[in-house]
Amino acid sequence: MNDNIRFDVEFYDGHEQQLRSIRAFPALQRMTKNGLVIPYGEFKAYAIFREQGLTVGYRNYNELQQRLSMFIPAYEAYYARSGDVIYLQRGHDKQQGRPQTEMGGIGAALSIVSQAYELTEADWQRIPESRRRDLDFQYTDPPLATDGKGVIFLEAKAHATDQRRISLASDASSIGKKKNERRGYDVNSEFIGVVTSFFTDLEQYPSIRLLDPPSIPFTDDPRKLRIIKRLYFYWRALTPISGSSMLIALINRIYDIASGVDYDSLDDQPLLDRRGDRIEDSTTLGVNRTHVRSLQAIGEVIGLDNGTFFFYGFDVNVINTILAQRFESILSYRFGGLRGRSIVDGVAAPFTARIGPRNLPPTLKEELSGRVEVTTEGVFQSNSAGRIYGQVHLNANDLQRTYRRRSNRPRGQRG
Repeated sequence: MNDNIRFDVEFYDGHEQQLRSIRAFPALQRMTKNGLVIPYGEFKAYAIFREQGLTVGYRNYNELQQRLSMFIPAYEAYYARSGDVIYLQRGHDKQQGRPQTEMGGIGAALSIVSQAYELTEADWQRIPESRRRDLDFQYTDPPLATDGKGVIFLEAKAHATDQRRISLASDASSIGKKKNERRGYDVNSEFIGVVTSFFTDLEQYPSIRLLDPPSIPFTDDPRKLRIIKRLYFYWRALTPISGSSMLIALINRIYDIASGVDYDSLDDQPLLDRRGDRIEDSTTLGVNRTHVRSLQAIGEVIGLDNGTFFFYGFDVNVINTILAQRFESILSYRFGGLRGRSIVDGVAAPFTARIGPRNLPPTLKEELSGRVEVTTEGVFQSNSAGRIYGQVHLNANDLQRTYRRRSNRPRGQRG
């Protein structure tokens, strides 16, 4: 099955001329003719893992488990796919479906702007204002990215409807207010409003309409900001599945880059542990993590509240890139997708899952104890930031049988 989906793209009434001054205009103009065509995994990752408001998100494994337990079923129940079309599975109940509609709107907005500016999810990471070197922050900066040349602000809106054309007057007014609030932000910025409409018709592509941004004078270093944002993205995204050694070294490096005028002196200086030894490779995430070797991915299998399991992880290569700290490699990193590893998005791949107490769904935590390895398979997807994720074909009966076999082994025998 083709793993791409498509969105129709157009400029909102009268806004094409006003958008001509931004760097991404040629790319956006091409999309109005050819549509936005993106891997399904890219859209879905943005929809599930990103949040547009100033929220903490997930700071640890438990928060990630809670988030996935809430968002995965909500997404799967609301959106469906027919070929390259994403459509509304439940119609368009404006009250019950509002959070899911917003999820899709964020996914579409980040997808189109990322493709137009050649960004990945890592470029959208919020950076904390706190100067404390600890592992818990509140996020205070506005939703923005940088392509190394300037800063891109994004405001996303979404509608669930069965009407092909709807008025965007209220959306345009809201986006205009946000734009004016950010005029004082002291970097060279481009502001893009993206309004997405999802339909109940399984033969109708979702529609994206683009609104006007103005410019603000340049007074900062976009390259430095992009390095910081990418590093902070991976620090935050890896926190739920990593040990403290790498996390502490990485957050300290981020602050050193942010506070140093001559930050290039840190280029190609690998991360060190507390003893001053180089943190060599992705195995520093922990021996108890799950390695999907056919994908060169490392992560965790997470038990969700509904009893299903979900793999959350990253490309091993991006982790090694972060550890090596070569700035150009960090800035140029872009995951090429699972096809390059003989796996197709949406096709089951076998692997061995490492399951411990924290990986279990709440319903099994009291019944089972200890750590086991289970041979299973998962349907994986990925995005350009190297995030690899997907549903795991594992259930309570599989786990119970594995735990029983371990309990019945003669004492001293290892499995």
